[in-house]
Amino acid sequence: MRTGFSTAARQGAATLAALLLLLLAAWPATMGCGGKKVDPSEPSQAELAITEYQQGTMLLNNGHYEEALGALRRAVALDGNKAIYHGSVALALFRLQRFDEAMAAVDRALELNPDYIEAYNIRGMIYNEQGEYLQAMSSFRRLLESPAYGKPWVAHYNLGFAAASAGNDEEALFYYTRALEQKDDYVQARHQRGLMLERLGREAEAIREYGLVLDAVPESSEVHFSLGRLYFRAGRATDARVEFEWVMRYAPGTDYSARAARYLNMMEQAGH
Repeated sequence: MRTGFSTAARQGAATLAALLLLLLAAWPATMGCGGKKVDPSEPSQAELAITEYQQGTMLLNNGHYEEALGALRRAVALDGNKAIYHGSVALALFRLQRFDEAMAAVDRALELNPDYIEAYNIRGMIYNEQGEYLQAMSSFRRLLESPAYGKPWVAHYNLGFAAASAGNDEEALFYYTRALEQKDDYVQARHQRGLMLERLGREAEAIREYGLVLDAVPESSEVHFSLGRLYFRAGRATDARVEFEWVMRYAPGTDYSARAARYLNMMEQAGH
């Protein structure tokens, strides 16, 4: 009785096995995904998107809004499922005052990630620019409702700005005060708080606020002028002259300089 294979059969089997091995070895190079060769040394689309996003963010932070928008849109084209990419596109469009397009980008960001809290901040800023102050405040309050939002002073500042834009000075003062309670060195909030105090006729408090702003930003011609104007109203002619002369010396050719000159002229005519 014969057992096993013949010599010819064994040789044929060995040849077939060798051929199969050769085919398997060649498989990744010839077939791959979709019939294309995959080169692991090349960056993926997701990695290219990250690069474009980082470039766009840098340009955005430096005020180059058109260039930033181009880079951020390229990031979206490469990887359209990242809410933060759409949110950054929205911010660039907002800076370019293209508000309808910005709102569409915000909406897309929130479709992708309803918990992307910064999108509500951008949405609130857009509403505020469009004069929709109640909607703006509603969006900013969403920030305060989220434990994930780490900058409540910004939310309070934005609420104050929306309230001030709507002409609600007392409400705006409340929010600016809350912002400063949370971040005492928040200069923008202190400046706006000074403006609200001035509008409300609380001029002695406004003088104090403006003085604190100048401690932090001594080169602000706007605040020097505002302080000079309040000193003038309070009958403190010497202090007013110091502030107005500072503006004329260090901010020549500006609207503040022209207005300071008018006050100084009035003071000269009044013998001060």
